[in-house]
Amino acid sequence: MKKVSRITNSIYLQQGLIDGTIPPDDLLTDILKLKFTKSSDVVEMDSAKMKAGVGSLKTLAQSIKPTDAMKTNLRYYLALDTIHDAIQKQTDGGEWPEANNIKTIVKNFKDNEIALSVVDKLLEYVETIDEKIKKMEKPHDFSSQTGVLEVYIAFLSLKEKGTLFESDSKLISQEHVDYKSINNIESVLPSLAVVHQKVKAVQKCKENSSLLSHDSNTDAASFESFKKIDNFSKNDHKNQLTVISELHRQSNSARSSQYSFPFMDSGKNIFGLSDALKDPWMKSVFKSDGFPESLEQISSMGELLRKINDSLVMKDKISMELQNFFEIIDLVSSVDYNSKEAEGIAEELSKCEKDISRNQLQLDEIEELLKQLRGFDNAIKDLKQAFIDFVDFSKNQEFQKVLSDVVEISRKCTSQDASVVKLVLQEYQQFANLKKFTKDISQLKDQVDKIKELKTALKESASKVDSNADKITSLKADYDKFFSKGFDCLLKIVDTKPLTNMMFLAQKLNSVTTMTTGFNEIDKFIDKVSKVIPEIKRVKTGMDGIKGKRTPASDALNNLPNREIHSKTIGSATQGIVNMFTVLEKKTDFEGLKSELPLVQQESQKVSLDQKDLENLDKLATIESDISMMYQTLDTWKSSLKDPKSATLADYFPIFSHAKSVSEITLDFDETAKSLQMLIDKVTDQGVKDKLITVQTRMREMNSVGMKFSDYSKVFDDLKTTLSALDTFFANYGKRAAPSPGSSQFSLETTTVAIAAAISIDKTTKIVLFAFLSIVVFLILLIVGASIWHKRRQLKARMKEYERSKKEAKEQEKERESEREKQKTTWSVDKSKSLSFELNKQNNLIVSEKIRGKATDELLVKLTQIKKITDEKSAKSIQRSSRTRKGAEKSKKEYNSDIYPYFWKFVKWNLTTTFMKEKKHDPKKVCWYKNKKYAKEVKFPIENSMFLTEPPQNSDEAEGFWQMIVKKEVEQIAMLREDTPQTESDCNTTVYQYFPLVKNGEITFGSIKIKCAEVTEEYGGSVEYRKLEVDYQKNTKTISHSQYKRRGLMPLSPYMLATILGKVRSSKHPAVVHGEKGEKGTPEVFVFMEFLLQMMKKSEGQLEYYDALVNLRQMVPNAVKSNLLFGLSIVSVFAYLYGNEVCPFIQKLFMEYSLPFFLEKDKEKSNSKKKSTAEDLSMDDAELEVRRKQLSEKIAKKEKNASSKKVKSEDGKSKKSRKEQKYFYGEQVFGYEREKHLVTVEDIFQDMMDFGEDDKDKRVVKDKDNKDLKSKETDGNTE
Repeated sequence: MKKVSRITNSIYLQQGLIDGTIPPDDLLTDILKLKFTKSSDVVEMDSAKMKAGVGSLKTLAQSIKPTDAMKTNLRYYLALDTIHDAIQKQTDGGEWPEANNIKTIVKNFKDNEIALSVVDKLLEYVETIDEKIKKMEKPHDFSSQTGVLEVYIAFLSLKEKGTLFESDSKLISQEHVDYKSINNIESVLPSLAVVHQKVKAVQKCKENSSLLSHDSNTDAASFESFKKIDNFSKNDHKNQLTVISELHRQSNSARSSQYSFPFMDSGKNIFGLSDALKDPWMKSVFKSDGFPESLEQISSMGELLRKINDSLVMKDKISMELQNFFEIIDLVSSVDYNSKEAEGIAEELSKCEKDISRNQLQLDEIEELLKQLRGFDNAIKDLKQAFIDFVDFSKNQEFQKVLSDVVEISRKCTSQDASVVKLVLQEYQQFANLKKFTKDISQLKDQVDKIKELKTALKESASKVDSNADKITSLKADYDKFFSKGFDCLLKIVDTKPLTNMMFLAQKLNSVTTMTTGFNEIDKFIDKVSKVIPEIKRVKTGMDGIKGKRTPASDALNNLPNREIHSKTIGSATQGIVNMFTVLEKKTDFEGLKSELPLVQQESQKVSLDQKDLENLDKLATIESDISMMYQTLDTWKSSLKDPKSATLADYFPIFSHAKSVSEITLDFDETAKSLQMLIDKVTDQGVKDKLITVQTRMREMNSVGMKFSDYSKVFDDLKTTLSALDTFFANYGKRAAPSPGSSQFSLETTTVAIAAAISIDKTTKIVLFAFLSIVVFLILLIVGASIWHKRRQLKARMKEYERSKKEAKEQEKERESEREKQKTTWSVDKSKSLSFELNKQNNLIVSEKIRGKATDELLVKLTQIKKITDEKSAKSIQRSSRTRKGAEKSKKEYNSDIYPYFWKFVKWNLTTTFMKEKKHDPKKVCWYKNKKYAKEVKFPIENSMFLTEPPQNSDEAEGFWQMIVKKEVEQIAMLREDTPQTESDCNTTVYQYFPLVKNGEITFGSIKIKCAEVTEEYGGSVEYRKLEVDYQKNTKTISHSQYKRRGLMPLSPYMLATILGKVRSSKHPAVVHGEKGEKGTPEVFVFMEFLLQMMKKSEGQLEYYDALVNLRQMVPNAVKSNLLFGLSIVSVFAYLYGNEVCPFIQKLFMEYSLPFFLEKDKEKSNSKKKSTAEDLSMDDAELEVRRKQLSEKIAKKEKNASSKKVKSEDGKSKKSRKEQKYFYGEQVFGYEREKHLVTVEDIFQDMMDFGEDDKDKRVVKDKDNKDLKSKETDGNTE
């Protein structure tokens, strides 16, 4: 598993270097274990620079060489800092306890032991039962009356006491008086925390009193030294010294790695990769002999890294002088020095020292009192725990059942007859659970003895506390008199580190002046480093060169998804197993710790320690059982290990899954080691101190190994997925690393691989292969050239057709110039420009000021400039639509210059060719797509930008989604999807619920919290707006969220898109736009609309929609790739600009192309809908009636012509008119359910112009069984 982890990690590292996600400088810095500098700084160093840095440090040390007076002053300030630290630990806001309050707590326990009415009886029952059981275990003489009587009395006692125990134990509950008596005993230690801390501060003052003297005249010299240190820490020599120290640490410290794990840090991982790739078992896992080639780029650096590592290793033990020198460099590198701050703190400490008395308080008696109080408190705590254990055991149902069975056996002993007593005794001895019953009673008896001992200890400690409590009052008086003022002054100084760091470094620098051999050792190390730097530079150059250096073999590694996650998963899981084996190897040492734990508890009771230290040491004393349980489960796990001898990695998963059963030690080793050090400092017996130091050493070893195995539980679970993914990857690698034999697809990369392979072949075959490859390259170039020539020819033809169309449009415009003046107020369609819109500065003003249906007379005049489609052209268009395919192609060629016919024609084409085909669900494809997240930023011509993305499918993706929104300062989110977001995450999730749906609802992803402050609906309930408040890193940001929500309405409605776009445009900050999973069309239309609107403001004269789309596709490849979406974008822009004012224009379009508005069969509904539509279109009744009559006449004429003349296609088969065509189309396309309704194309057209009303009344739907769709005329209108 170490080798698998190493290879998986190497895949992640190499591919990260290739694609640029892992910076080479960062990786090399990690390999060299640099903390305060970067690898780029190391390669700039040389021997002269580093030696100059050492010389500058030596000069600094000599210039600040302290005098005896300066040393005295340094000790003076350090002593004040020690007292300051002790004071800072005092309980904030605590008050001195009153002696009377303490006496009140202990008075109920000092004379008599605590009385427990029911529990005391239970204790007596247990003692009697235990006594009788032991008597019955002895041999009995049934020939004598005495022997018989003894057994008889024992059974009577078992019956009586057992029955009473059963009944009385049921009385104990949390409401029982005994339970309250124990639970309500107050602790005295919280009230004495202040006393303990103040006593400790006085002790520190006493210990350092001899150092509290200094010469103020000498401070100036000390402060001058501080300034020199300050200046040195800011010059270039600091960087040179840091490089020396960092490279020394690289060879002596196993620091944690950013890109790897302790058992295989990044450097060792790479130079050990070659051996892993050659391993026979690993080769069977690869299933491809060519796999090692894929990691050649990173494995080739292994030898260089090994050489660097071996060169930097200090084989000889370094001297104390050299070790001290590196410590000085670390202090210079890791601390920011400020001489002014240091001087200010020194002055404040001197002022406070004047108020600290030199009088020494006698603290022996108060320390004895504190010890007695801790004994009282420990007795309370232990008694409460023993009481709970006894009650819980007594009420255990399994124990109660066994006791009841024994009582029933005892009831059978009804007389003193020897035969009866003997039979009952035999039954008792043959009782199946007798052994368990005896063991349980023995445990209860131990608990009884413990409770009695604790009750006695409570009484004794209460008596001692009561007799000494008055000493607290006298201590308070002395403290206030001698120390209170000075200590309060020190308490106001928040941080003394700027001074202490400076003094500590000054003391260390003094040792540099006395060095003898240390500088020679440093020079040797610098010479060694200078030889290594070129090698480091080579590695850095190699890593820099890997970026973008792709080969077919390395590209095949990209087929392993989530490389970083898999690397971390298998690395962390393997680390957990390594830790477990390390713990097993150290079993003798770690189990030896158990014998020393009683000593820790014993010694902690003899000295005065903080309450926190005492608690930590108490926890240490209780890990004996944890150690035993841990090794028991480790041995069980180890015995279950079996080598599956398989090349399938998933077969090794049980090793990890079974490891979850291993118990752990949850002790905080760091804090406990500090508390143990406090105990060691106060122990005077050297033998005891040595044993405690041994315990501390074992604890640090346990901490370094890592005993908290539960941290690996989740990664053990995740490993199953990782191992399966690796199996799949290795199995498929050989298939994807290069093209299969006989493939006609070639590339420059595969050609390169072929050339490289040819080098290793015999020389006699090289000429043949070279000729063959030359021919292949020539054919590739020929095919590519022909393709480019053909595309250029097609482009020229299209441009020629485009110019011809523009020329014809200009001629038609001249012919209808006079008619345009007469039709100032008529809505028309402009066929004069090829997919374009005329603009000028005046239009820009109107567009920017008159938005969303607020039209003026000036706007109406501008809109009328869109040309009217003549009746003659319209009639010809209708006739062409029913002709043969050749005629249809001709019609398309002649009339494709108009925006709206172009749009509707391709709506129909897309529906018939795309959406009407039954779609097959492919869950694998959906799951594959789930890992392909993207977020394209679209920057607009004038201002702002939008992020075109996909919605999250799970909580992890939702957290990343919101982080993108916060960091990119997004203020608007447009969700162009009707579904309600899903709370469950799986392969079929379309939109995961990444925001709260209801007002005041909240949802959290990682460190990001989202709250819904407001919810409103518009557009007939189809669009839902939310105001979301996002809390991230203590900052709150308001996000507006627009969601297309209502089912049954078509999601491609131009008015719905225009409504949401208007909301998004209200903010000048970036916006995020998304649809459902895998759906890009509607969001791209939304972005294209904004692009067109900004181009309208920017452009002068004519705006070409094609040019705008080309500009958009430079940022979003293949955006708006279908004709349907392209046409929808244009219509939606008109809907945005003119709102309801553009409706009569669309109605005119329907009339010209005989697209009926009203499709209801119910005449009443039809009439009412006509009325509401007339109102919505802002047309008077007279004008609307004229248009309806024109429509009726055209439809009647068309039907008459169709009945008199039968149109046939080229193959002779009759072709149904558009009115009679019926279609089935895909599930949930535009709100219709597949195979439930029979719908005509006109139905779809009507929905695309819907304003947001419920469209159910507008559909012509028929059951699948009803095959005919009839039409009839009523009052000139088609139903």
